[in-house]
Amino acid sequence: MEGSQESSQESSQESSQESSQESSQESSQESSQESSQESSQESSQESSQESSQESSQESSQESSQESSQESSQESSAAR
Repeated sequence: MEGSQESSQESSQESSQESSQESSQESSQESSQESSQESSQESSQESSQESSQESSQESSQESSQESSQESSQESSAAR
């Protein structure tokens, strides 16, 4: 009986440890992947927003300058 109990306890402990380790590893991997994905998405969004803002500002400035130059030239020609 003692031998059977010891064997049963060892088997139970090993099974419990393996299950615990696997669960811990899976949880750690999922957490790491989620964190990596969130970080990647945030970085991508920030980069996209910055690029969009810069492009919008440049386009707006060019349009404003061209409009201002044309208006100035027309005003000068009218004189």
